Amino acid sequence: PGYGGNLMTAEYRVLTSLKNNNSDFIFVFGGKEVDSRLNSIEFVLEGSCSVDAILTGGVVGTVFLIASGYELGDATREDIEPYIRCDSIQRASEILTMHGEMIELPVDVAIGTDDRKEFDVGATPYQKPVSDIGSATVEKYTDMVLEGGSTIATGPLGVAEEDPFSYGTKKLYETISNTDKSIISGSTTASLCEDYDIKGFRHASTSHTSLCKFLSSDAVSNGVKVLLPRDNTI
Repeated sequence: PGYGGNLMTAEYRVLTSLKNNNSDFIFVFGGKEVDSRLNSIEFVLEGSCSVDAILTGGVVGTVFLIASGYELGDATREDIEPYIRCDSIQRASEILTMHGEMIELPVDVAIGTDDRKEFDVGATPYQKPVSDIGSATVEKYTDMVLEGGSTIATGPLGVAEEDPFSYGTKKLYETISNTDKSIISGSTTASLCEDYDIKGFRHASTSHTSLCKFLSSDAVSNGVKVLLPRDNTI
């Protein structure tokens, strides 16, 4: 015999409810875990869930901007190099070729080290690394979240631990927390929201990749099946 614990049970109920209600999803992908995020993006775009849009920021957004042909400067490329593999930009380019209409990229960025300056993307090869999404991008993403369906978000949208560059992450996650159907995922995201006292999310998931796989598939994985009653309900 087997059974799911409290955490697994809560997660299963929330995600199953979203699937059963045929929710349309807005996914927010930020942070530095580029390959993991690219995997998740492929899961949700090629799976069975209905996706309104995918909003990108952080190193993930930077990789997609470079894959789109924007020249962001040597400082930015050096800054993101530890977080990408040799094929990351090529993979992002292939995703844009297949699903470009679903991927939202930053329209402006904040650069700097100690101070914050904002520029439209591609305005110039920046002398300092991209460290946050800009205010126009925050406004654009905020409008999409407020007008969309369920929002599932993971990862910071910039160098969120530094005050000049925490703006994008704070503003967007505050907006997400005030919507009816909002889920954050991953321990880093949960810690950031706790640090900034952002509350009100419907659910906080401990895993992002597994969440995306669950929402993207009509089948119940074997690992979940063994923890469910025979009628698959909890």
